[in-house]
Amino acid sequence: MPPSRSKQISGAWIHKSAIFIKLTTPQKGPDSMSTILLIDDDYAVRLSLRMLLEDEGFTVVEAENGEEGIAKYRDNPTDLVITDLFMPKKEGIETITDLKAAFPDARIVAISGGGKHIPGGFLVFARQMGALHTFEKPIDPETFLQTIHQLLNGAPAAT
Repeated sequence: MPPSRSKQISGAWIHKSAIFIKLTTPQKGPDSMSTILLIDDDYAVRLSLRMLLEDEGFTVVEAENGEEGIAKYRDNPTDLVITDLFMPKKEGIETITDLKAAFPDARIVAISGGGKHIPGGFLVFARQMGALHTFEKPIDPETFLQTIHQLLNGAPAAT
């Protein structure tokens, strides 16, 4: 339901203090009710990815670091984990290996904007440690969502 004192204009809800825009209809598939754990220490990244994923119909649980993320996953396993690699307390590679050791069936996607100048890169190492797919920041939203849908629908990891 639109906010009170608002008007719909061409797919956007116009309100005195805000604009709520819905550009596309979320993909409704067997994964639309999936829950995703999003682990990243950067609030802006978490916010943008959460909004992108929620617009697709996913439920998103957030964690600021790997330690918090593993605790949340342990309490309530999600359908997919998306983790940054460079974070305080517990970085992403350690988070991936700990999750895979405790929960071998955990489905994990690694994201990172760091380590670009290291031969092979940390994202390659994340894949070797159990991440099904990796994305370098900045992330292309269309490719990201397509991959998330594919992984949640049982598609094999990209090679």
